[in-house]
Amino acid sequence: MTTVELEAPPAWKKQPRTISRFREVLPQVLAMSAANLVVVNLTVALFVSTLVIAEVYDPNANSTDYESNSTVEGDLRMDATQASWFGSLPFFCQPVGSIASGIIVQILGRKRSLALINIPYFLGCILVGTAPSVTVLFVANVLMGTTVGFTEAPINSYFGEICQPELRSILAGSAAIFYQVGMFVLFVLGGLTDWRTTALILSAMPLITILVLWRVPESPIWLIAQGRIKDAEAALCWLRGWVEPSAVQDELEALIQYYENIVALSNQENGEVKKRPSDASPELAGLLPSNGLQMSADEKKMSEQTSDRPKSSRSTGSKVLEMGKLILQPESLRPLILTFLAFTFYGFGGMPSIRPFLVMVLDEFCLPIETKWATVVVAATGFLGSVALISLVSKLGKRMVVLTSTAACTACCLLLGLYHFLSILPATRTGDQSYLVATWLPLLLFAIFSFANIIQGQVPWLLVAEAFPFRTRGVVGGMAAASFYIMSFLAAKTFLSMDNALQLYGSFWFFGAINGVCFVYLYFQLPETEGKSLEEIERLFAGKKRRSK
Repeated sequence: MTTVELEAPPAWKKQPRTISRFREVLPQVLAMSAANLVVVNLTVALFVSTLVIAEVYDPNANSTDYESNSTVEGDLRMDATQASWFGSLPFFCQPVGSIASGIIVQILGRKRSLALINIPYFLGCILVGTAPSVTVLFVANVLMGTTVGFTEAPINSYFGEICQPELRSILAGSAAIFYQVGMFVLFVLGGLTDWRTTALILSAMPLITILVLWRVPESPIWLIAQGRIKDAEAALCWLRGWVEPSAVQDELEALIQYYENIVALSNQENGEVKKRPSDASPELAGLLPSNGLQMSADEKKMSEQTSDRPKSSRSTGSKVLEMGKLILQPESLRPLILTFLAFTFYGFGGMPSIRPFLVMVLDEFCLPIETKWATVVVAATGFLGSVALISLVSKLGKRMVVLTSTAACTACCLLLGLYHFLSILPATRTGDQSYLVATWLPLLLFAIFSFANIIQGQVPWLLVAEAFPFRTRGVVGGMAAASFYIMSFLAAKTFLSMDNALQLYGSFWFFGAINGVCFVYLYFQLPETEGKSLEEIERLFAGKKRRSK
């Protein structure tokens, strides 16, 4: 049986430029910014629990008493068990939406999916802001957590499919900026108002996001997969600087050829020939170059045999089996394993564990400023880290920035544990406050930790946006996103138990050890994908080479 080589098309690199570079980049920035507003809503959904727990958590409470007495003069209260579940619940519910999103995004498209998921975000904020009981807070967290899962596949697919290769990491990395902006705004509002008012104010964001998203185009490659070639051409014209169709013909033909190759390769691997887009669309067939894919004798024979079968012969089970075979191929399986382990190390590396309880953790370090404003410092330095990621990733590459940030996280966690062991613990045991020296030191370490942690955590998301082949990107991207939230759930859910067993200093030493193992793994297994096209990245993972020289 013949094989199909997925050669990288010339695409836009040889496309004659008819406009300025600024005009060429601007629409891609606008489209990414519109999509990134969803990231702000995602951040609110994940971390509004931090503000709620800071005000309603009572470690001396009894769950039985609170079940019957959940409201006291209008104020809600939670015990330790309720708080641990409430803080980790969005991460627990996310995989449900994440797995389903891979299928839904293939049907509805990237843009429409991104717009519709803002509705449950809006409802969740309203429920949090008006919750009359702890039960309603839990319902809101379940709703928003599940919606976070629905967000991952469309947003990562959209990021990877609308940008030129040299801009992909920079623009996809901008999600980290919006992520930190969302967290910064959330914590600032939490410092100025109560958690109910904060949730109600932020309920306006999903509505604004819907309006903005309707002004940007759909993913061109998804439109091609639907046979909507004119729409794909119009989307490319918008994304490449509002140009005439003639200015994007080379890129359009390259994308069509790429998708034709994908279909042909899938046909060969599954022993059948599906209808290719050009078979159904004379318009598409006319755009393909004369030296495009030709069916071999074997393929023609297979096509004749397959054409005699009833169209309904392929059951849902066979489609699932087909997708499973595609996922197990190296170009899908290798980046899936890489992102899964990277997310696992990141989840148990510190910040996802402590973030729902961030106010409580910062308070234990006896910082020189009010704890609520210390959370703003942490969010602000995280924002600076996301800006640094965008500034440096195209120059230094993903390997350098993620290895450097992971090393910094390792050092900060170990030093925070040492500080708590040498300064805070003796003061707690003896009551002698003279042990509390250099109180600015832990705040500085938390700021550096937040700065480095956002870089460490964002690089795997860049891989999710670009490392998976188109034919499995929605499903496998959803699986990778689900792994992040499963690990984040486990890390957040077990933090209070780990804190009781290891003490806070032992917990931070554990985080440091995990980050150290992460550094070693990424050093040997992470290839450099920066500046490569989607086809080149696919070939990189399909081969045996793992690490750049």
